Amino acid sequence: MRPAGPGLLQASGRSGALLVGASLGLAWTPCAGPVLASVLALAASSQSPAKASGMLGLYAIGAGIPMLLIAYGSRWINSRLSFFQKHADLLRKVFGLIAIGVAILQLLQYDVFVSAWATQWLPPLPRSLIS
Repeated sequence: MRPAGPGLLQASGRSGALLVGASLGLAWTPCAGPVLASVLALAASSQSPAKASGMLGLYAIGAGIPMLLIAYGSRWINSRLSFFQKHADLLRKVFGLIAIGVAILQLLQYDVFVSAWATQWLPPLPRSLIS
């Protein structure tokens, strides 16, 4: 890690990858945890080890592909669009602030109120989909 500004450290190399991975894990666990718990419960109740392995493998592929697409897609976009190269630091800071704001909303459980407020614009679901 090296100093990046007053009171800030900029992680690079393996320590940067560890820091990004740890923060992704902390942010991702509340979202993926219930789904993973469901998959693990189905796998544990399965009588076939092959079926359980298949379910866990498909979950891993489904979780990994979007992350790889984001990682490699952002590199591809960044290398081809000069706007992103010129304003990369500003964009990182803006999206970092958005992520912190969303995390605070989730911590204070305001995300439930936002979801309830936003559903008023969604079309009603037919009863056959709910039952």
